[in-house]
Amino acid sequence: MDEGQSKLIKLKTTKMFEYLINLKDSTGEFTYQTAVGLVDDKSWNSWNWPQGVALYGLAKIYQSTKNVEILTIIKKWFNDNYHYPIPARELNVNGMIPILTLATLKDEMSNEIPNLDDYLQEWAEWAMTKLRKTPFGGFEHDTFGSINKNQLWDDTLVMAVLPLAKIGMVLDRSQYVSAAMNQFVIHSKFLMERDTGLWYHGWSFDQKSHFSPVFWGRGNAWISIFIPEFLEIAGNQLNEFERQYLRDTLKYQIQALLPLQTQNGFWRTVLDDETSYEETSATAGFLYGMLMARKLRIIQGSALNKSIDMAVTGLLHQVKENGQLGNVSSGTPVGNNIQFYKDIAITDMPYGQALAILALSQFQ
Repeated sequence: MDEGQSKLIKLKTTKMFEYLINLKDSTGEFTYQTAVGLVDDKSWNSWNWPQGVALYGLAKIYQSTKNVEILTIIKKWFNDNYHYPIPARELNVNGMIPILTLATLKDEMSNEIPNLDDYLQEWAEWAMTKLRKTPFGGFEHDTFGSINKNQLWDDTLVMAVLPLAKIGMVLDRSQYVSAAMNQFVIHSKFLMERDTGLWYHGWSFDQKSHFSPVFWGRGNAWISIFIPEFLEIAGNQLNEFERQYLRDTLKYQIQALLPLQTQNGFWRTVLDDETSYEETSATAGFLYGMLMARKLRIIQGSALNKSIDMAVTGLLHQVKENGQLGNVSSGTPVGNNIQFYKDIAITDMPYGQALAILALSQFQ
C-alpha cells in the first residue's frame, strides 16, 4: 500500500468515526416501543445490537492504538446507557453484544461500572441458564420485542456467543468458553451449506427449514468476523480439533466468497444473485475476516490478496465527504424469500460505520 492510499484511509476512517458518534434517528423510523421502553436501532446513544457492534469496533481500535479519545467516548456511552436494559431485565440475544466491549476493556472500565465482574457474570449466567434454547441447546435468537421460537440465526454468534466466550476468559470460567464452542458447532450444523461453505441466515426447528434458500451477505459476514475473533479470544482454551474445525470452516467460506466478489470490490446482499445490490457492511465484514484469516495464516495466496485490495478500494469509494458510509442495508430479520432480502432498505447505521472503520483500521 502506497503512502497516498494510507493517508486516504486514515482521513476517511476519522471522518467515519466522527459521523458514527453523531448518528441519530431524526425521523423515528428506526425507533420502536418494547416492554422496557423505546429501542432505537440507529442513534449512537442507545442500547441495542447496532451500537454494540460499533462499540466493539471502537474497543478493538483502542486496543491497537491506545487512543484516549476513543476510550473516553466508550466510557461516556456506558455511563449514559449501562443501566439499560438492566435493571429492567429485558435481556436478550441482541442486547448482549455491548457486554463484549465491557469484557474486552474490563481493566479500563472497572471504575466506570460498579461491581463489573458481577455484572458480567450476570449476563453470562443468563445466557447459560435463562436464555431460551432450541432443540439441541442452541441459543434461540430472541430480540427486543420479538421471540423467535426455536430459531437459530447467524447473528447470534456475534451478538451473544462472542460475549459469553470473552466473559469466560476474563473471569476464568472455562465452562463459558466450552459453551461458546458448542454453540458454534450447533449453529454450523444447521446453518452452513455443506456444498458451498456459505451460510443460510436462519433455521427453524418448527418448520424444519431455512425459511428461504438465501445466502444473505451480512449474515455470512457475521461468520467471517466470529471465527477469527473467537480464535483470538479463546483459542488457547480450545483443543486442536476445535481450533482446526474453526479454521477449516472459515477457509471453506472464504474460498466460496472469492468468486462472488463484484468487479467493484463488493459482495451483494444476496451473495449469489447478480440482481441484488452491492452491500457495504457485509463487504467490510468479509474484508475484516479475510485480513484476520491471512494474519492467522488460515488462508493465503494471490487470489486472497487481490480480493482484499479490491474490497479496500470499494469501501473507500463509499465513504462520503462527511464520513457517511453508503450502501449499508438496514436491520434484517429472517426472510421467507429472496425478494425480501433484495428489498431491504439502504441507510446509514452504526454497525456499517463501525465495520468499515474496523476493517480499514487494520492498514493504519
